[in-house]
Amino acid sequence: MRIFTGHHPRLLKLPIMTSNTHIHVVSKQDIAEHCVLEHLVSSPSPSKDGHIRIRTYVIALTNNNLSYAQLGTPMGWWNAFPVPSGLPAPYNNNQYGIVPAWGYGEVLESRVPHIVTGMLLWGFWPTMDLPVDLELIQADVPGHWIEISESRKNLMALYRRYMLRDAAARSDSIDSRRLEEMAWEAGLQSVWEAGYLLNKAIFSKQPIHPLGSGDWNERQADLSSAVVVCLSALSKTGRSFIDGLVSHRSTEERPLGLLAVASTPNENLIAEAKISTKFASYETMTASETLQWEVLQNAHKIVIVDCGGRGDSFPRLIASLGDQYPQAEIIVVGVGGNPNIRTAEDLTAWRQQNSAGEMTNVRMNATAVRDAVMMRDGAEEYFKELPGAWKSFTKSQIVSDLQLVFGAGCTGDEGLEGGWTKLCESKVAGNSVLAYKL
Repeated sequence: MRIFTGHHPRLLKLPIMTSNTHIHVVSKQDIAEHCVLEHLVSSPSPSKDGHIRIRTYVIALTNNNLSYAQLGTPMGWWNAFPVPSGLPAPYNNNQYGIVPAWGYGEVLESRVPHIVTGMLLWGFWPTMDLPVDLELIQADVPGHWIEISESRKNLMALYRRYMLRDAAARSDSIDSRRLEEMAWEAGLQSVWEAGYLLNKAIFSKQPIHPLGSGDWNERQADLSSAVVVCLSALSKTGRSFIDGLVSHRSTEERPLGLLAVASTPNENLIAEAKISTKFASYETMTASETLQWEVLQNAHKIVIVDCGGRGDSFPRLIASLGDQYPQAEIIVVGVGGNPNIRTAEDLTAWRQQNSAGEMTNVRMNATAVRDAVMMRDGAEEYFKELPGAWKSFTKSQIVSDLQLVFGAGCTGDEGLEGGWTKLCESKVAGNSVLAYKL
């Protein structure tokens, strides 16, 4: 992985006084309509017991953030950080919201035991530099807390867990190397974990349903007689899933082969795979040369993991495989959405287009799967294993072409404002990781 060559954001610890802050708001009707508003705030009142006041420190923008906006109303993500009062019209009604993002927040004030000013917490943060209050209780793992405020009580557990990863680190003493590491973590870890769970839970010897509960048996989870087709294979989640699939599964758990579909295929990224692999573009994935791949011909089962295939790639693939291999069992697990969805109408049309008829077709709920794994293995054990698995991923060949584009602030082309525009217009290169120091 490489960092984009440019100026690092300055490390500034701002005092809590009357000051201008910036809030990135997005239209709930058309997520490509957005702007950054300047907001004057005065010195906050002291926090209550059990509360911390915190400000977004380092966050990233990925296609997941588009999903948070696309599904913000039914999934409750717009409620994570409500638009503050006092904004000018038309932003002071319910037509605009604040999209959350993963990364680190800087503790400005704390009334929670073991959390002190200057600490950095990992979690879900607003895309703004306005400080917010969180109400926390101790979680099931030391150094973890759960947010319990009224506005966020209906959010899934994944989005309410906050973690102290380094008790000694303070925001005013972070060096540039650690800052870059935090930016990589913000940009990759949340999407990496979904791919990690596909291998650890969904396609495992102790299978868990992609929705976290339901009928998902060992036969469905078994890949030993299957070819796996991964759409959007070089997305962040796709890379994570493929890394585990081709490098970290036991011999008896490995699939017959992997057909990786991407906008720009790159065989070198999986050159060290322990299984047969083939790359295809969205144009060539249904060509006879691809469909008649010898490994695919020997498969009794075809498992499609859709990490956000572009355009009509999914229905075209389903139709072609059905014609070529009518006797094969086809199982589909959907992981990512389509980044080109802007409105509710776009979302409805995409869902209809991506229906797979009578075959097994289920969308993954990463937070429910993670909860089920923690119930099965224990929360402490789950989080104990994560750092090692993450470190292995960051050193793998499949991330060798990634570049960190590290911006600063909310405004302008190099801030959150510009990043959101690029995401909505699909102008973020597939190997780019967008992160921001606020």
